[in-house]
Parts: sequence; structure tokens; C-alpha cells
Amino acid sequence: MNDILEWLITAEDPRQQSKVKYLMKDIITIVFFAELANASEWIEIYLFTQAYEALLRKYLSLPNGIPSHDAIERVFAMVSPEYL
Repeated sequence: MNDILEWLITAEDPRQQSKVKYLMKDIITIVFFAELANASEWIEIYLFTQAYEALLRKYLSLPNGIPSHDAIERVFAMVSPEYL
């Protein structure tokens, strides 16, 4: 788990930093674990995050809380598939 999180720290964030509310590494990790739990829609991923927020906070910063399903989708629209 720690290896994955350390790899995500090196991720290049293409977003405008002045507008960033949620950390990209947090969002990618959320989607990774949600997909493992069979959450494949953005709303399902958001609901997964709400259900497991306490557990996720042990590993993720989540400084501004849980990202909305729209925020998660927007970040993934910007991330290069080659990176993932």
C-alpha cells in the first residue's frame, strides 16, 4: 500500500494549481480501491468513498473532505491513460 502511495506522489498534476481542491493522488487511490470493490460508475465511486471514509483517511490526506463524483470524473478526464 505504501509503495502505491509513494508512486502516486510523483504523479504530475496537469490541473491549474490555484484551482486544486482535492489531491490527485487521493482521487486516483480512491478510484483504484473503488474499482476493486466493483464500483464502476462515478456516483458508485463517490458512495464507496463515503462508506469507507474512516478507513481511507488512514492512508489519504483528504484535506477538503471527500471529492464529489464530478470532481473525480474531471480529474480522470485529465489524466493520461499511459500514466495509469
